[in-house]
Amino acid sequence: MRINPSATWPLIFITTSSVFAQATENAVTAAQDAFGFSNGNENVGIYSEQSVRGFNLEAAGNYRINGRYFVKSSGTSNFFLEKKTVRIGYNTFAVDLPGPSGVVDFKLRDPAEEDPNLLTVGLAEHGSPYMDFLYKYRSSDNSLSAAAGLGLEYENIDHQGGKSNSWLLAGTMRWNITDHTKLQFFGGEYSYRRQSQFRVRTDGTFLPTQIERGKYLGQNWAEEKGERRIAGLLWNHNTEASWQFGGSAVFSQENPTEAYTQLFTINTSNMGEAQS
Repeated sequence: MRINPSATWPLIFITTSSVFAQATENAVTAAQDAFGFSNGNENVGIYSEQSVRGFNLEAAGNYRINGRYFVKSSGTSNFFLEKKTVRIGYNTFAVDLPGPSGVVDFKLRDPAEEDPNLLTVGLAEHGSPYMDFLYKYRSSDNSLSAAAGLGLEYENIDHQGGKSNSWLLAGTMRWNITDHTKLQFFGGEYSYRRQSQFRVRTDGTFLPTQIERGKYLGQNWAEEKGERRIAGLLWNHNTEASWQFGGSAVFSQENPTEAYTQLFTINTSNMGEAQS
């Protein structure tokens, strides 16, 4: 079993009831097998949605949410997702429309009554600050539960040295209308503004020298802007005759309002001459 560490380094955890609330989101103890499992920011297993026995489940679109098929055009968020499971082989029979190569099954958050709220402040991979706040609620009669989160990233720096700013607002709610009928809502809005990445190419007869990591060579005016949004509704109804009915509707959109492609061509193997 391989454990993939998170790409960020949280510094402070503040909860309304107990410290270190992320201990309740432990992928190691919650995983049912070694195929691929995510809980919060923790990932374990030998497979991911990008790589399953040579298949890319993300490219194939083999996604389910609470067992229901949906088309994922935009991203998802841990603010409304509790778990992500990569199902292989016979494990896919637990969901509707099982895929022969595998299925990525998302589970919506349904906080317990004692689940604490969580504020996380930290530094990202290249030392940029970020903040996440997750609010959780469940009514005493168990008829209603909700989770809502706000995430902010300021001057986040990628491996090319480009900077970005973004915010994310997302959440979910479960409402038991009757003892037999349940509705679940989820959705999120992500907005970003970042410096466009660049590519370096040659005439094909030589390789360029190594570019210094974290040094941005692109143009400052080449800023990408856009939004990603997702919204969904799941309906379940159980009859007294042990019949179960359900339906789902999901809207998912990737909306890049402004984008650039920056391409640098080197015509000589002497990088110094090219830069001069």
